[in-house]
Amino acid sequence: MSDLRHVYEGSGLTRVCVDGQHVITGGSDGVVALFLTKRWPTSSALWARKCHGDSAVTCAVLDDKLSLAITAGRDGRVVLHERIHDAPESVSSRDLCRLKGEVRCLLYDAPRKRIFVGGNAFHCLHMRENKYEISTYPLPSEFAASPITAASVSPCGQLIALANTAGQITLLSSTIPPTSSETLPSEEESAGPYAKVRTRIVERTFTSRSKTDDNTAYNLSLVQSVSGLFLFVPTSTNVSVYKVELKDGTTPHLRLATSLTTGTDGYHGAVAYSTSVKDMACVVGTIHRTVSFKLSDGKRGLTSSIHRQREHQSEETTATALSVCVATGDVAVGLNNGSILLLPKFSKSAFRTKEEGHRGDGARTGEE
Repeated sequence: MSDLRHVYEGSGLTRVCVDGQHVITGGSDGVVALFLTKRWPTSSALWARKCHGDSAVTCAVLDDKLSLAITAGRDGRVVLHERIHDAPESVSSRDLCRLKGEVRCLLYDAPRKRIFVGGNAFHCLHMRENKYEISTYPLPSEFAASPITAASVSPCGQLIALANTAGQITLLSSTIPPTSSETLPSEEESAGPYAKVRTRIVERTFTSRSKTDDNTAYNLSLVQSVSGLFLFVPTSTNVSVYKVELKDGTTPHLRLATSLTTGTDGYHGAVAYSTSVKDMACVVGTIHRTVSFKLSDGKRGLTSSIHRQREHQSEETTATALSVCVATGDVAVGLNNGSILLLPKFSKSAFRTKEEGHRGDGARTGEE
């Protein structure tokens, strides 16, 4: 396989994020490394450093345009890497915060200068006046009793979907209740259809793998289409696609629109985004197969078809992470043997206009 390369010695989890011309990786040895996609898989890392001690890297996010990356680990540390395209000695890596317990999911919302961090709680690191302020979202007690394992933010930035290891899914406004006059939400944050959404558990269908397998990263996706907002959720048997509806403008509900099946089990990822005004793409990750779907949002509802699919190495080799560069359609898969599978243009590229640039799922995630 010319698109497969070994990136670290060891087994267990492998994390990856592909964006633009680069791939960032992390593994159970705590090492973070940056590679060029155009020289994949032959060239060595542009730089590599042990950023999380002896703890595994559980999340990796890359923003190629801004020349930065963010990683998190089982040590609870969230590390910002800046000037990542420079010479190795010029790359800056610094701790943004250290949380109690391991970090299980990470979102980067570049337009709004926000980093969302999930684990034993759900936090927001918001850049204000050249410093990050950390806030914690209040969650229903039943939902908060289990670790948060996946998160997505809507393209408008106002709605967040979370999943926990108990299989529960909750929807909440991204506006955090202010703790002081200094943290009052902006006018933009207070407006919009989802600004006053009541936080509630809306489904209990998230994949049961997340309860027993913490080596694998999990994804769900909020995507805007012509008929409304959709939530893509990996379950134990398929990817369920729900339409998000609001009752009385404040109470969120999910209505099943369609399901995506791959003919295999072990679902862990659903990375979806718009490819035109009425079309979407979804890359589905299972432990043994990666499948790209095309979806159309028409008058008769959602229709879907398989675009491409790829088997992994063997029954013993399983996927532990999934990442999609929505601008190019490149897909990267982290495997449990310390290898990365890079699939150029495996999925369709994101919808793009002159005014908006690329429209994806609203934020970059560790497994976008």
